[in-house]
Amino acid sequence: MPFYSHDDVLRVLRQIHEAPCEVSEGSEGQHTDLSANACFLQSEKNNRSADGLRSRGVSDLMSEELGYIKVVDVKHYGYCPRIVYITHVLHCDEVVSEAMEMGLERHEASHIAPLIARLKPVKIFRELKLESDRLRLSGVVDYLLITGLDEYVVAEVKWSESARGGVKFDHKLQLAAYALLVDENFGRDVKRAFVYYRVDGKVVEVFLSEGLKRLVERVVEDIHRIILDERAPPVRTTEARCANCGFRRYCRPGAPSGGVYKQARSRRGPER
Repeated sequence: MPFYSHDDVLRVLRQIHEAPCEVSEGSEGQHTDLSANACFLQSEKNNRSADGLRSRGVSDLMSEELGYIKVVDVKHYGYCPRIVYITHVLHCDEVVSEAMEMGLERHEASHIAPLIARLKPVKIFRELKLESDRLRLSGVVDYLLITGLDEYVVAEVKWSESARGGVKFDHKLQLAAYALLVDENFGRDVKRAFVYYRVDGKVVEVFLSEGLKRLVERVVEDIHRIILDERAPPVRTTEARCANCGFRRYCRPGAPSGGVYKQARSRRGPER
């Protein structure tokens, strides 16, 4: 796999970001509005990195020096790439809000009852832990459903609202990352996934193209690069996102709160 720069990733992210996502029946037929997710961070060169390390692609280091990252890191990158630096380089923990604690509750099978009725799976894996040696990536899938037609479908439950009836961009990256894990471990090609947003009761279907999966591979590569180079991407996301982020105290400790920022939503920060 060739090495893609952070700018390459951002360029493709913006292209994918503009593509609409299909919404399943019962979700009012709306397409997702991801305009709030368009602000992604451009990388800055890290003068502390050795020239020899820079000259090598992350893919060249996959089997040598890299530890495993988690799918949640891919989702965090989609929300704001600096979170990766804060968690992996500074080793700081997220400030968990009450709403986020609710989101950590154990998922019940009844949460995906509409999917079970629609897909009629013959087998369901729950909280399935998977790893990819190729990507140095691991994650726990909420649900993996296998249909009677031998289709493998990823399903996630989120204790939050949908993006106006559609999928949130960071969740879209997360689903594609889980699909890559399933592809590698089961020898399949996962084509679609579902998200159930519990706050507004929307079930959103996400089609997982090869382009989206390749994008996630580039994101994974850039995450490894951020960790290896110990570089902090500049903050260029929206003020509302910063105000609602559980990592803000480490990222912008001197930034004012209150009226300077937009009104915080009931669900704060990047979900797990």
